[in-house]
Amino acid sequence: MTLPRLPWQRSTSGDWFVAYPDDHPDHAATVRHMPQAVGQEKWQWSVFWEGRFGEFGMAADRQAAADAATEAWHRLIETTKVPRDVVGEIDAMLDRLSQRIPAGLLEEDTEYLHKVLNQIRVRWETAIRLDRMEPNIKRLMEAVSAELYRRRTGI
Repeated sequence: MTLPRLPWQRSTSGDWFVAYPDDHPDHAATVRHMPQAVGQEKWQWSVFWEGRFGEFGMAADRQAAADAATEAWHRLIETTKVPRDVVGEIDAMLDRLSQRIPAGLLEEDTEYLHKVLNQIRVRWETAIRLDRMEPNIKRLMEAVSAELYRRRTGI
């Protein structure tokens, strides 16, 4: 199977090549010339997606390095999971929070529930300090705190 070529371009400094397959600056592939001993040429390739994967290797020439980076990019896209955006999820949940606690929230793992409490503290720091929290947010904070307490104590 022939893989789609990555959109390679020369870097602004002109001494290496870069591709941004999905136009995101933290998702890229690179190819760089690595001078070795006299008469030997090496090219280093790398692919990375911040928080998801990173891989690199060496090749004998520029085209072999580009081919290796292309193969690695497509393989890693297919075999790695997209990282969960926990803070984004929590912010979205807090933005649409109505009178009820979202179904399944208290079934999340302990680390996630700690992040929920932290995000509430960050977003409503002043309201917490002045004891002027919205009732639905206060109810959510109390429910998450109670669940964490139950897990800690087994009660």
